[in-house]
Amino acid sequence: MTFKEALSITLPTGILLLVFIAIGIYSFFKIKSVDHFFFGTKEIGIFSFASNIFGANFSFITAVFVLLYWSYMFGWNVFWTIGTAVAGMILFSLPRVTPMSNTFLKKGSTLHEYIAGGESSFSSVRMASAFVTVITLLGFVAAQVYIFSGFLSAFTSISPLTISIVIFVFLVGYTLLGGFDSVIRTDILQSILIAAGCIALYKVVNNLSATTDVKLSEIVFAPLPAFYIPMLIVINGLWQFSAMDMWQRSVASRKLSVVRIGSALGGVFFVVASVFVVILGLYLRATHLEAGAKLANDPFVLISSIIIPGDISAIFLFALFVSAFLSTADSMLIAASQALMTDIYSIKTGSAVSLRQVRMSVFALGILGFILNLLIFKYFSGESVIAFLLTFFSCQIVLLPSIGVRTYLPSIKINHYPMLISILSGLAFALAMGVYTTTKPDIQNLIPVASLFVSTFILFSFMPFCTVSD
Repeated sequence: MTFKEALSITLPTGILLLVFIAIGIYSFFKIKSVDHFFFGTKEIGIFSFASNIFGANFSFITAVFVLLYWSYMFGWNVFWTIGTAVAGMILFSLPRVTPMSNTFLKKGSTLHEYIAGGESSFSSVRMASAFVTVITLLGFVAAQVYIFSGFLSAFTSISPLTISIVIFVFLVGYTLLGGFDSVIRTDILQSILIAAGCIALYKVVNNLSATTDVKLSEIVFAPLPAFYIPMLIVINGLWQFSAMDMWQRSVASRKLSVVRIGSALGGVFFVVASVFVVILGLYLRATHLEAGAKLANDPFVLISSIIIPGDISAIFLFALFVSAFLSTADSMLIAASQALMTDIYSIKTGSAVSLRQVRMSVFALGILGFILNLLIFKYFSGESVIAFLLTFFSCQIVLLPSIGVRTYLPSIKINHYPMLISILSGLAFALAMGVYTTTKPDIQNLIPVASLFVSTFILFSFMPFCTVSD
């Protein structure tokens, strides 16, 4: 790659990162309290909320990394991924389904406080569920930095580790400075850039379709595992209910109507953008088969094949990748910080949390995320990083059974033991399966379904023996 070609990729990326830092500095002067840091200084409008939901679901991992790779390997069946994701967004927006109310939103409560039901006797449940969230979100941030670093390294002479350090500095920097205001402002910009990137994807698809005679309907794909569809339903349909960063965005809106309409609108944005990615994956497989080339088993190789250094589309594609990556990572750091400080530190010590302590927690969590990033480099290289992602996703969804009991079975009075054992057992099982997949990667797609089953089975097995009489 020539210097001019490398510059066409790294310069726009660097400028975009500097813009994010500038937004963080601007937002810094508006942040006056802990609530401002976690929920922003003003209410989120419908379009801003839709952009947040769209950007969070169309993250670098979910869309450009996983959707492209799965459409390349599994074909049209990957639309189950899109369909179940949208189903989750729609369900989250429906009355009597959304596990929150206007009163709850205005109180600024956390997901873990909701699970605990506001009862002091459930403080152990609140802290345990918050601990799960901290682990989950740090895992996702680490994986996002790893994926982006590996991708960008393929086009430069810079090592992935060096890129990871730079990305963490920018990510932690503007998040620490501007809090949730930074998230809101950058998410709108990121959504615009993702839309521009989709136009570039359309151009790539057009070029591929013009150079292949293979009909997409005639392509033979790898068979789907039997558990593929239920896994997708679990991952995409239920993620909206168990993700702390989704919950935090909802609370930051301060209005249930904004949550409902914005969530549905974000689902529409997600469908349109995801279709571009899926069709691209189909055409990549078609061109590789027609040329007699070996199919790419490494997602990094597959993604890098769509970039033509020096072409104008490369700038927009890189803007898409940077935007989608940062769209989720910053909010995850803030959500992890809130879980740590509000649901663990404050409950354990009985002390109020200061803005300085919150910023210190974001910095500390950034360091821990970087350490996890180093572990991925050592143990989860290449395609096995998907197992890492599924592991940490599985950690979060073990909260779903407890959320379901709190939302849909409020008349059942139980003590804290069933929820506590369910959450901790599900967490331990998810992490153990994640470790096991380093030697047995063919079972990685089982992790979410199996972890959810374990936490659900334990919760409902213990419930009959732990009811509380009025």
